[in-house]
Amino acid sequence: MRDDWIEEELSKTLRHIPDRRVPEFASVLQRAEQRHARGARHYRLVAAVAVIASVAAVTLVQWPNREEAVEDEFLIASSLLETTQWVAPSDVLLPQHQFDIYRDMPVFMRSTDAEKGTLL
Repeated sequence: MRDDWIEEELSKTLRHIPDRRVPEFASVLQRAEQRHARGARHYRLVAAVAVIASVAAVTLVQWPNREEAVEDEFLIASSLLETTQWVAPSDVLLPQHQFDIYRDMPVFMRSTDAEKGTLL
């Protein structure tokens, strides 16, 4: 019973198919290549437009106002001059200098002759 039903459906389907010849492989391949080339051109065009639009948008957003840029340059320069410190890499090798009030203060040598004053 099931086989009869399959044969009947298959015969109905085959009756509605128009009698056409199968196209040659070369023509089918050529049309497929043409469709692919059109799709690739379309994709490249859309990608190029998207890249140009994104570059333009970023440029417009990041484009500085010239007056603000000049002010910013002066502020940056002044802040660098006021806050930047430089330390030589070799300073790590030097011992820490500690001020000793008793040894680092200059002392005038006294003369043995108190009337002549100090030796300079």
